[in-house]
Amino acid sequence: MRLLSFLLFLPFVAFAQLLTPLTYEQTQDIAYFRSIKNRTPFLSYTTQDGVTLSLGDTLVLAQPSTRSSQAYGSGDPQLGITQFDTKEQQRFEFVQFGKRLLLRNNQFISNQSPEAYPTSRLSGERIIIKEIVAIHKGSKKKPLAVYLVLGEQNNRAFGIYKHLTVADLENALAYGEVKLLNAPMTRAEAIAKLKESKQLLDLEIITPAEYDRIKSKMTPIIKQ
Repeated sequence: MRLLSFLLFLPFVAFAQLLTPLTYEQTQDIAYFRSIKNRTPFLSYTTQDGVTLSLGDTLVLAQPSTRSSQAYGSGDPQLGITQFDTKEQQRFEFVQFGKRLLLRNNQFISNQSPEAYPTSRLSGERIIIKEIVAIHKGSKKKPLAVYLVLGEQNNRAFGIYKHLTVADLENALAYGEVKLLNAPMTRAEAIAKLKESKQLLDLEIITPAEYDRIKSKMTPIIKQ
């Protein structure tokens, strides 16, 4: 019985040993990334801004960074009368529905259909990191991109999909599509906040005193 229990437990030990931390610097270090196979799982990832994301952490879907348009036809084709209306929606660029870690010729395959990308309807949704995976940006001589597989907090589905995939986490963070829950403000976010406050000051929407308070909070973050 003890031998059987040990044999059943052994694969979990081996799997746990494979899950190691990964850093942005390692993804750019050719001496490191050439030894990494595509779809290698990791326990955690420390981003370019120094934020560490781990399995089980909660992220928030923020704002989509692209807009897509779709034409809808109406009228009577037999009479040759057709009208087209265009509907524009904000969609995520680096977040897709489903578990889309598919590879062909060492490259990640993305679904080009607009419907594969969530709209702003999911903005503010809290999601759990289920997998952290590294994939080469082409051949093994190319740096690594980090992909996340996300699940819904209460183990429900996102519509008909059980998971979401974040393709290229660094870009998703840079464009503000995903954020760590209660994460400290990044330098880029502080600069954007200060610029926005200056515009509001110039428009006389906020007072000089309010602007000075915001500037005093943002300056240490920007200078760090």
